Amino acid sequence: MTALKCIIPTMILFCLLDFLWIGWIGKSLYFNQLGHFLNIEGNQLKPNLPAAFIVYLLFAVMIWCVVLPLAQNQLSQSVLYGALLGLIVYGIYDMTNLSVLKNWPLYISLIDWFWGIILCAITSGFCSWIKKFFV
Repeated sequence: MTALKCIIPTMILFCLLDFLWIGWIGKSLYFNQLGHFLNIEGNQLKPNLPAAFIVYLLFAVMIWCVVLPLAQNQLSQSVLYGALLGLIVYGIYDMTNLSVLKNWPLYISLIDWFWGIILCAITSGFCSWIKKFFV
């Protein structure tokens, strides 16, 4: 039960921040450069919600199972290990796209990779904070 008290809020924050980035802040960048890959209806991104749910759940579980134990209940360490998680996972995703997709823009990979580092650092710190103060 303790895990769920951290995983669920972490998953929600991860989802909200990512949707804010993809759907608002970085929207024009992604639409202009990757529009042919995106599911767009009426100028709005229509994500596959079950798939998105699984992605956000897996990230929250990774934070709980990998980042927090490595961080040993230290908020600053949670942020650093979260950034490392983002560096690795988003790096794998973005470099795979760059290596196998024709005309995939390098700068999109670099921007997305940086976003993943920031996103994972923030949500890992949040999960650590939840665990320390509310669980």
